[in-house]
Amino acid sequence: MSLAPFWGGVIAPVLAAVRARRIVEIGAGRGHLTARLLAFARRHRAIVHVVDPEPAFDVRAWERLHRGRLVCHRRPSLAALPELGGFDAALIDGDHNWYTVLGELRLLDAASRAAARPFPVVLLHDVEWPYGRRDLYTEPRRIPPRYLGRWRRGGLHPTRPEVLRRGGLNADLCHALTEDGPRNGVRTAVEDFMTGTRRRLRLLIVPGFHGLGVLVEHRTLACHPRLARLLAVWDLPPPVRDYIKFLERSRLDTLIGGTIGCR
Repeated sequence: MSLAPFWGGVIAPVLAAVRARRIVEIGAGRGHLTARLLAFARRHRAIVHVVDPEPAFDVRAWERLHRGRLVCHRRPSLAALPELGGFDAALIDGDHNWYTVLGELRLLDAASRAAARPFPVVLLHDVEWPYGRRDLYTEPRRIPPRYLGRWRRGGLHPTRPEVLRRGGLNADLCHALTEDGPRNGVRTAVEDFMTGTRRRLRLLIVPGFHGLGVLVEHRTLACHPRLARLLAVWDLPPPVRDYIKFLERSRLDTLIGGTIGCR
């Protein structure tokens, strides 16, 4: 699941509200969201940087087709970001673990400071189950040993705390053995970044489809009233959030199926 389901209702309006001209997408996969970003770039004279060591589309063909609008960096995010400068907006949907996401946020922060730019509006996927509070390691060897939790390849289920040996969601991927706790998960990384910076930041969670986090600096909200109004719409009351949570659970039950593997 990519960030694409959030495009029309959240992402495109956010990008338009801040008049984003330099955009970075971290983790492109098959390019479902990239295609939407490039359509936005054509309309708004923007440029899209894609950071993904193994994008699942024809990079050369896409760069020829979108010359001047698309630049691809086929390297891990923590290696590529220091060389790219500041951005107006960043979309993070790459390696969903605490170490990588925290590093990405710190690098985006450092680049914006060096360029004397505001902190970019950051949109992060998977801030809810399953990776909000549990690490996923796309390539465990890329994580320094001191930050690599105990992990196993296997699937996940919202009613089971362990990594399943058979069945479950994303059963072919490497998951931390435990959920919650320090240094574990995308949302934990965002919260730790917010605690460790002097910037005044706000985190808004848009529920459903594993959760979208919108991280924005308060001064950006002050400079862009349209963005502030947009995010206020998504500051949902608890009964609405509870209902969306119910719908998400129903979606997950259908996605995973009625049977799960044994330990």
